[in-house]
Amino acid sequence: MDGKDFPSFKDFAEFVTVEAEIACNPVTSSFALHSCSSFYEKRITKDSKPSRSTQVFTTQTTALLNKARTSNTRSKVPCLLCKDENHLLSRCPNFAEKPLEEKRTYVRDNKLCYGCLKLGHNVKECRHRHTCDNCKGRHPTCLHNDNHRVNEWSPSPVNTALNIPNETTAVTALNVTKTGQSSSTSMIVPVWVSIAHNPSKEQLVYALLDTQSDSTFVSEEVSNQLQAEAHPVKLRLTTMLGVNSIVMSHRVTGLCVRGYDSDVRIDLPPSYTKDCIPVNYDNIPTRDTAKQWPHLSGIANKIPPLLSCDVGLLIGFNSPRTLAPRQVLLGEGNAPYAIRTDLGWSVV
Repeated sequence: MDGKDFPSFKDFAEFVTVEAEIACNPVTSSFALHSCSSFYEKRITKDSKPSRSTQVFTTQTTALLNKARTSNTRSKVPCLLCKDENHLLSRCPNFAEKPLEEKRTYVRDNKLCYGCLKLGHNVKECRHRHTCDNCKGRHPTCLHNDNHRVNEWSPSPVNTALNIPNETTAVTALNVTKTGQSSSTSMIVPVWVSIAHNPSKEQLVYALLDTQSDSTFVSEEVSNQLQAEAHPVKLRLTTMLGVNSIVMSHRVTGLCVRGYDSDVRIDLPPSYTKDCIPVNYDNIPTRDTAKQWPHLSGIANKIPPLLSCDVGLLIGFNSPRTLAPRQVLLGEGNAPYAIRTDLGWSVV
């Protein structure tokens, strides 16, 4: 796909092994998010009307119909920084010499993927994430941070017990997603997340308030950006697709959160990292959602419009303060209702 010849069988086998682990995992699979496109893709395909079908952590496969390869005449993709066709940005010596913060700014400003340094997608949708030569983490070597150990551990076939605690933590996450666009919304609110010892460094994300999850999850990207303290763990995870599935994760401590328009910070319990939080962006309530119903129109200006940020948190009932209803507006029959929590209003 990068304009090269077919890979060796060894590379092919390693690729299939990684993709199989991702596709078979009902929670950490990035394929699950293909049914709930990113914010930017959602805006582009807003007018499309796909058929709706209920699915649980759907795994989708796209068949690629390739034309006959003509690698000898196909032009190479040049480096984005120095325009040299002999290497990509991830192997560019000029890029590697830059300070880490300057490299991160370059990646962000050019809308590149943090997993492979290419255009067209973000890290949670990346199917070709690099492996760091220094720490074996899932990021390009040129983005390695010597002072940051979060998400820089990968299991080794030998002496695994030295890297992972022998005990496992049992958690339940029963969030269900649907394919296609939907007029339904749920308890998804924009929040500012930070770490307790550095509250001034915040990141805006959407948080899913999930009353059926006994644990709180944070995306790996958010954890990395905040440089939160994290330790590798094994989770014994129960979902709609299976019971006691063992998955690798990180236990993150010290996270706190506040509502979009609130100054009150709430400490979150120890959380677990995930590649992504599988939420359909069509299920995020906005002020336009409230305006559709007379009994909710009074709170429309208290709900932000759709924001250009990712879903970075899933808060379970082990954080009861964030889920506790402070005010409820009910309609008649099956009409939607609004709930105000300490993190803001949402419409169900």
